Formats: sequence, structure tokens, C-alpha cells
Amino acid sequence: MKRHFVTGGTGFIGSNLVKALLAKGDEVYLLVRPIKNSSPQERALNAFPDYKSRLVVISGDVSEKSLGINGSDLKKLKTDKIDFVWHLAANLAFNQNLKDSKRFKANVIGTQNVVEVVNKWSAVLCHCSTAYVCGDSKIFSEDSLDKGQIFRNGYEQTKFLGEKVVREKAKVPYVIFRPSLVIDKPTLGKASNCTFGYYRYVFMFYLFRQWLFKTLTNGKFSKLFLNVLGARLDKDGKTIIMPSLILPFPQNIDVNMVPLDYVINTFIKVASNKSAYYKTYNLTNPKPRTFIYMMKVLIDDLSIKKVKYIGVTPRLFTLLFNLLYLVIIPWRGYIKSALSYLPYITTSPVFIRKNVNLYNSPPRPLSKDYLNKINNEAITKIFPKIKI
Repeated sequence: MKRHFVTGGTGFIGSNLVKALLAKGDEVYLLVRPIKNSSPQERALNAFPDYKSRLVVISGDVSEKSLGINGSDLKKLKTDKIDFVWHLAANLAFNQNLKDSKRFKANVIGTQNVVEVVNKWSAVLCHCSTAYVCGDSKIFSEDSLDKGQIFRNGYEQTKFLGEKVVREKAKVPYVIFRPSLVIDKPTLGKASNCTFGYYRYVFMFYLFRQWLFKTLTNGKFSKLFLNVLGARLDKDGKTIIMPSLILPFPQNIDVNMVPLDYVINTFIKVASNKSAYYKTYNLTNPKPRTFIYMMKVLIDDLSIKKVKYIGVTPRLFTLLFNLLYLVIIPWRGYIKSALSYLPYITTSPVFIRKNVNLYNSPPRPLSKDYLNKINNEAITKIFPKIKI
């Protein structure tokens, strides 16, 4: 049985890593930050109710010295001899303010604090970065880091600085993982609140579909306007026919997404091989789907038919999206959040996967069936519960 210390273990990737480690019989020490009205123990045990006997909850905060862990807990952690430290805690804010103090403290200072602690434990450090430390680079290998790239947001920049900390300061064996956009079925939590990644775009189109359906069933002047444009409900009363709807998409753009189970599986395989240490791993999809492929699958899953699509340059697509933000006032908050992800759906960097291929085969292609399951889970079970 191995002992693992995990930061960010209640997050999207982290919680699934913790479950995988516990499921294979290992013991997990989980660093949990105290928040208002919920103790670390309550948060952890609510997230992992089936593994109480092998889950040790440690109160702390990566942005503080010694990770904010009290003296007795620090002594216990050193005595218990931790085998692996998994650093997944991060501030995911994508805003353009490169000097955002909270994000810098979490992603840079937090990594420094983790490295200082793990150097005293002699454990293996497994650091989760992001493939998008590449910034605006067109090709990025696992050995690449500082290529003079321009960062599109403060998240990319601080994760880049975090990687530098690990490479320069770690005195123990380490591995650095760089996942691209991670996808999995939505569950109650961040995905259900549509606060990140793919789900944000699915939710925007879901809102549009709900507005169309409501207007075509109960609208007056708006319904008349849509009817003039040829919009109508099909005979089943659910499918929306929209022959005049033309949706722009960025031409020749691949969206690099990897399934969550592939990421977790690769984490564990790489960490368990001593020959894999002191290297970086691009957990990316060598055969990413095009934006238009995923868009067509989504529109079909939303039961909107007869839609036309027009390819535009990524630059024009970005301008149109910003125009949408200015015009659609009721949904401006959701659109603003989606704007943060534009760099990842308007560029197609090529990630070289040499190291990771030694320890795991490439992720499966994102098939239509797989995307159908992801979309339908969100559309039928998660989104209807969200108060707008």
C-alpha cells in the first residue's frame, strides 16, 4: 500500500484521482482548505463517503508557508513517510489581469510551498500543469517550456511559472503532467454550474434552444418573427426546425480535448515507473476533433435541425463572439465566461507526445457516441436544475 498526499483533491481532476488511488487500496492524505460554513473534514467526507478508513483529511492552504498545516500534522506526515505528493491545487481564473494576486499566490507561491515541503519528505512530486503553457506557440514538445511564447491569459502564465519552480527547485524525483482540455460526463459540481471548459459552450447553446422552444410554443411577436424566418416545431413537438439559422465556426481548427479517465490512468502509470521521473508529459489528443465536428454533434443533440454552417477565419469568429457579448445582454455573464476560452477554440497548437507514449497508448478518439452521452447527460439531467 502506497501513501499519497494530494492538493486540489476536491476539484474536477483531483477528486477522480483520489477515488482511483483509494479504489486500488492506497491511503490518501488530502489537503483541504477551510471555507466558510464547511470544515475540511465535512468537505472531504462528503466528496468521498465510501473511503473514510483510508482517507486522512489535513486542514491547510497551499498559498501559506508549510501549506498552512499545523505542527502536529506536519510531524505525522513526515513520520508516516509519504510516497507521492500530487499537486493539483490551482486557481483557474482566466481573466487577463496577469498580476491577479490570488491566482499568483495559488499557482506560483503555492507550488513553491509544495516543493519546499516535499523536499523535506523525500517523496515523488507529481505536478499537474497544463498543455497551454505553450501560449501562442504553434508546436510544443514535452521538453519545451520557455520559447518566448506570448501567454493569452494569466492562468497560462502562472502555470508556466509553476513549472519553472518545479524544474528549478525540486530536490526530489518529479514528473510534470500537461493535460489539454479535459472532458467527462457532467456531475454535480463545477461541470453542473457550467463554469469551465466544454460545458460552458454546451450550456450557451442549451439556453438558446430553450429560448427558441419557449418562443415557438408561447411567444407572440417573437414567434411571428421566427415563423417568418421559417422556424417551427416538428411534428414530435420537440424538434426545432431552423432552415434560416446560419452558425459561423472557425475554419480548420482542432479542439484538443482528452477524456478524464485517460488522464487519471496516465497519471498513475507514469508515477509508478521510476524511469519516468524528471520528465514532462503532454497529456493531449494526437487526433483532436475539429470544432465544426463537435458543433454539429451538439446542435443535433439539442434537436435543432436544418441548420446551416459557414466557416470563417478564427479572427472573424472572435470578433463575432465579442459582438454577441455586446448584443445579448440577458446572457452576457455566460458569454463573458465563454470568451475566456476563445484561445482554445481558435488556435490549433501541435503537441509532441514522445515521453507519454512510452507509458500509455494515446487516448481514444472522441466519437460521436461519446459526445452524445456527454451532451445528453448535461442537457437532460444537469442543465434543467440550474437557476438562470
